[in-house]
Amino acid sequence: MNDENMHPRGSLQWIDHPALGRVVLPHSPLVFEGTERPPIEPSWPLGADNEAIFGTWLGHAQRELQKYRTTGVI
Repeated sequence: MNDENMHPRGSLQWIDHPALGRVVLPHSPLVFEGTERPPIEPSWPLGADNEAIFGTWLGHAQRELQKYRTTGVI
């Protein structure tokens, strides 16, 4: 994705991804007056929020979370 127009406009940006290395990602082409585009950050690994979601939000106990992990549910 080496588009000569989209990179200078900021619609495509290169980032260093911790698992994938250097990758290009799309970014919003919109820039509003008086604001800056937020930096692009790589996505979190799959399941990174499982403990917060299942434990904190849904109220599952730690032993249940461990069971879910060992059985492949999460």
